[in-house]
Amino acid sequence: MQFLSPHLFWGLLALLIPIAVHLFNFRRHKTVLFSNTKFLKLLEQQTKTGSQLKHFLVLASRLLFIFFLVLAFTEPFLPASEGDKDRGPVYFYLDNSPSMSNEFSLEKTLKEEGIDRILQISQSYPINTRFKLINNDFLQSSPAFRSGTELEEMLTELRYTPFQKSFSDIENRVAKDERVGRDLVKELFIVSDFQAYAFENLNEWIPDSSINYHFLPISPNQAQNIFVDTVFLENKYLLPGNANPLQIVIKNTGLDDVKDLSIRLTINGVQFATTALDVPAQSKGEVVVNLETLQDPINECVISFEDYPIIFDNDFYFTIVRDSKFKINELRLAGLKSPFSALFGNEDLFDFNSFEDNNVDFQALFSADLVIINGIESFDDRILGKLRTFAQEGGTLFLIPSSENSSSSAFSGLVGMPISEETMEEKLDLALPDRQNPFFDGMFENKDDRFQMPIARPVIRMGGRSNALLSFNNGLPFLSKNDIGIYVMASPLFRDYTDIANHAIFLPIMYRIAAQSKQLEEKLYHRMDDRNFNVAIGSFTSTAGSEPYRLRKDDLEVIPEQYPGRDYLVLRPESEFLSAGFFRLYLKDEQIGSLAINHSKKESELKMIELEELAILADRHERVFFEQFNSASETAASFQARMQGLPLWKYPFIVALLFLLVEILILKFWRK
Repeated sequence: MQFLSPHLFWGLLALLIPIAVHLFNFRRHKTVLFSNTKFLKLLEQQTKTGSQLKHFLVLASRLLFIFFLVLAFTEPFLPASEGDKDRGPVYFYLDNSPSMSNEFSLEKTLKEEGIDRILQISQSYPINTRFKLINNDFLQSSPAFRSGTELEEMLTELRYTPFQKSFSDIENRVAKDERVGRDLVKELFIVSDFQAYAFENLNEWIPDSSINYHFLPISPNQAQNIFVDTVFLENKYLLPGNANPLQIVIKNTGLDDVKDLSIRLTINGVQFATTALDVPAQSKGEVVVNLETLQDPINECVISFEDYPIIFDNDFYFTIVRDSKFKINELRLAGLKSPFSALFGNEDLFDFNSFEDNNVDFQALFSADLVIINGIESFDDRILGKLRTFAQEGGTLFLIPSSENSSSSAFSGLVGMPISEETMEEKLDLALPDRQNPFFDGMFENKDDRFQMPIARPVIRMGGRSNALLSFNNGLPFLSKNDIGIYVMASPLFRDYTDIANHAIFLPIMYRIAAQSKQLEEKLYHRMDDRNFNVAIGSFTSTAGSEPYRLRKDDLEVIPEQYPGRDYLVLRPESEFLSAGFFRLYLKDEQIGSLAINHSKKESELKMIELEELAILADRHERVFFEQFNSASETAASFQARMQGLPLWKYPFIVALLFLLVEILILKFWRK
C-alpha cells in the first residue's frame, strides 16, 4: 500500500488534543458532609468506576476517529499492476454496425454502452496518452492519433454504418499502421456484440506479436429479430393474363412466437396491400400477395412492418422491372410464310422483326432477346459463329428445322447434343405436357387433361440428354431446351408436318419462351455483401458509348466500377457508399434502372459468438485478454485499478465515521 499525500500524516498530532482534554479535567468538585457516609462512599466508588470506563471509551473513539480521518486524507492506494509499463499506442474499435442498435438496457443501446466503456477505459490512461478510433467505416475512422478529449468528441459524433468489417480487416489495419514504430506494442480494444460471421475461424487464428488484444463483448438485452428472408415472383415474367404471385418469406430469430405481424407492401410510394402473418419462434413464415400487371417500367417496392427494438431491417426493398417490350427477331427462309408475325403482333408488348435469309442485317438480328431460326436450309460458318456467340452471351435461340432435313448437323453443333435426320412418314400425337415442369407454371388455369394435343411428323431426332418440354406419345422429344437456353423443335411449321402453329397451346408456349429470354441476369434485390450488382438496362447499352453509368440516392452520386453486358449492367460499387434503399441508375440525366439494396442477412440473424470461445482464446494466447463486464462502471473500476492503482481512501473514511457514531451513542445513552 502506498500514499498519494504522505505529508498529511503530520495531522496525527491532532491526537494530542483529546488526550489533553481527558488528562486535565478542570471541573471543580464540592464536598458535602453527611452524618452517615457509609452508603454514600459505596455509591461514590461505583459511580467513579463507571465514569472512568465511559471516559476511556469516549477517548478511544475520538482517537480512532482522528487517526482514520487523517489516514483517509493521505489517500492510500494499492499500486497499479500495469501503470509503470512502457506503453505503445492505444486503438479502440467500436462496432457501429446496425446490430449494435439493439437494446443493452431499457435506457441504452449496445453502441451507447460501448461508447461509455471506451470513455471509461481512455480516462484510466495517463493524460498524455494518444488514441486512435476505428469503426466499420474505414473512410470515417480516425486517420491520426487523438487526445482523450478529441476521442470523446469523435465518439459522440459516431453514427451507424450499414455493414460490418471482419476481424481480420480490423487487425490488419492496426498491424500495418505506418505511424507507429515497430518496437512498440499496440493495445487494441475490440468493443462489439461479436457477431459470428465477422469473427470466423478464431480457433485457427494466430495473433500478431505486435498487438495486445482486449476483447470486450457487449451482450444484448434480448436477441429476437424479425426480418425479410427473401422475396420472389413465382412467375418471373409479367405478361397480360398471367398470375403474378409475390412470395414473401419472413424469419423470426427469437425464442418467442410472433402473432399477427402486420405487413405492408408499397409500390412506387403507394400502399398496395396489407396482410398479417404468424411467425413461429426460430422459424419462417410465408405470405403471398397477388400482383396485378404493373404499368410502370420500373416499380420500386417496399415491404414494411414494426419490430422493436431492432428497426434497421424493418423495411425491405426490391424492384420489379417491366420492360416496355420484348424484342424478338426471326430469320426465315425467303418466301416462307411465318406464323410469328401474327403471334407477336402486339406492338405494346413485343418489338418483332422478321428477316429473310437472303437479306439480313446481322447487327440488327442479334440485338434481340429472342432469335427464331425458321426453316433455313443451310448455314454457312459465319452464321453459325454468330449464332453460337449470341447464345453464349445469354441470348435465347429457337431453332425450327427445314423440310429438307438439311439443318440437323448445324443444329447438333449449336445445341451440343446429337441431332440426326428422321424419315418418319406418319404424324404422331403429342403427349400432354408435364405440369410439374417449372416451364408450365401458371400456364394452365385448370387441371382438365381432356383437350386434344397437336399432331406432328418429325424430320429430326434429338438424342443424348435433352430437356424435353413437349414429347410424342412414344417418348421422342418434340420441343427441347438445352442448358444454355437454346430451344429446338423436331418439325417444320408447315401444315404437312404439324398443326401446332394453329393450336391453342402454341401461343402460351411462345410467350413463355419470349418472357424467359429476359430472366438470365435480372434480380429483384441485392444485399450489401453481394459482390456484383446486376441491373437490366435493355437498349440503352448500345447508346451508352463512353458515357459512364451513375448511381444516385438523395444527394449522393457515385460512378461505380461497371461492366456492360448485352442487355444488363454489372456494377461493383464501393461498400462504403452503400446504404439500404433504392439507388437510381442514370445514363446522363435519364433514369434507366433502379437498384434495390438491403442489409446483409447475416447482420439480421443476430448470431453471436460464444463467450466461452473468447475465454479459451485468452487462456491460449499470452497477448489476448477477455474483458467481460456487466456495465461501464465495472469497466471503469477494473481499468482504474489496473492503470492507476486501487484507491483505498474511502475505507478509512467510513471507519472514521463509524467511530464518530460510537462516540455520539456513548455520550447520549451512557448515563452516570
